[in-house]
Amino acid sequence: MNTQNFLDPNHRSTALANQASMLYVILYFSPTILMSNKHKMREIVDRHFNDNWIIALYMGVDVDLSVEWKQYKAATQALKNTMDIENS
Repeated sequence: MNTQNFLDPNHRSTALANQASMLYVILYFSPTILMSNKHKMREIVDRHFNDNWIIALYMGVDVDLSVEWKQYKAATQALKNTMDIENS
């Protein structure tokens, strides 16, 4: 985690942005996590995507997780928990 440059906790999503984009790609190699592992997806979303659902993947390619993960039940549920206004 790149916390030396981003000391303020409000900058957590910026500090983890590179890891988050790599994690997005890696998760497609383990679709069972995206589909059915609710606890793991909740942990991943809470850490890497809790306030940033549109990520920069590579050279101007942006990904909206709420659209891309719509077919994956555990991923969708984890995103809904963080996107809910009452949980923020």
